[in-house]
Amino acid sequence: MKRSTTKNGINKYFRLFSQILFFTVILITAIIHSLAEKGIEVKIPFFSNASLHSLCPFGDVVSVISL
Repeated sequence: MKRSTTKNGINKYFRLFSQILFFTVILITAIIHSLAEKGIEVKIPFFSNASLHSLCPFGDVVSVISL
C-alpha cells in the first residue's frame, strides 16, 4: 500500500514544530531558573512558576539521582 506524500509531509512538519516548541519551553525555563539562582528575577507568567523537573521528561531521572 502506497502512502500519501502529503500526509507524511504534514506529519513531518508537525513533529518538527512540536519538537522546536518543546525545546524552546525547556530552554526558557532553564534560563529563568539559572537567573533566579543568581538573584535576577524574571517575571513571565507561565515560565516564572514552572519547574524544570516537571517539564522535562528527564527531570525525574535528575531528581532520583540527586536524592
